Amino acid sequence: MTRPALVPDAWLSAQLGYAAYHLPPTAEPPTPGELPAGPAFVDAKVPTDALARLHRLEAVGFQVIDTSVQLTRRAIPLEGPVDRCRFAGPDDEGAVRALAAHAFTQSRFHLDPAIPRATANHLKAEWAGNFFSGRRGEWMVVAVDDTGVCGFLQLLRATTGVVIDLIGVAAAERSHGLGGQMVAFAARECLHEPAALLVGTQIANARSLAFYQRQGFVVTSSAYVLHLHRAGSP
Repeated sequence: MTRPALVPDAWLSAQLGYAAYHLPPTAEPPTPGELPAGPAFVDAKVPTDALARLHRLEAVGFQVIDTSVQLTRRAIPLEGPVDRCRFAGPDDEGAVRALAAHAFTQSRFHLDPAIPRATANHLKAEWAGNFFSGRRGEWMVVAVDDTGVCGFLQLLRATTGVVIDLIGVAAAERSHGLGGQMVAFAARECLHEPAALLVGTQIANARSLAFYQRQGFVVTSSAYVLHLHRAGSP
């Protein structure tokens, strides 16, 4: 491994209001003297079988916030209706942002007790909004009802397939199959052989994990998600 070279994240820094960094997975765990002076935030991921690395990060102040689970689905069509789904247009931005601001409770930012709920909600709204500014995402699928947008699915293009980056459904529409419709639409319209459909979720989010398994996804790997907050950050 290389010595730690923390990677600054300008976008996340702007959302948190102080410096944010990522620790690359190939970098050596830092010593206390190699960590940024506060206020600062650093995140890291560690495979769940790499306990020695996990313990070294915990020794310098990193804390496990979540366990991320990665799942994959083969590029075959999903059965079922998709009549409520379409690709997003510019006029959908406000509705998508509003939905993203309230649709999540189990993200790593929401699970971190050092990050205020309002900040975590704002992060998700900005994350989804990045699609409309061309900063993140190859496609966005929206689901609609008589009142407008009630679900969205943000997708990235990857070398091995298409990644589900973010999915949100209005509370009143949950457990009614709307998430499945959006995934089916994406599988039909965005995915082609031999690519796969990829997604990550949180082990704490049992509902999400069960949802993806019902859609034919299988678990391929898992990793601990760690956060470090330096003095002066929330």
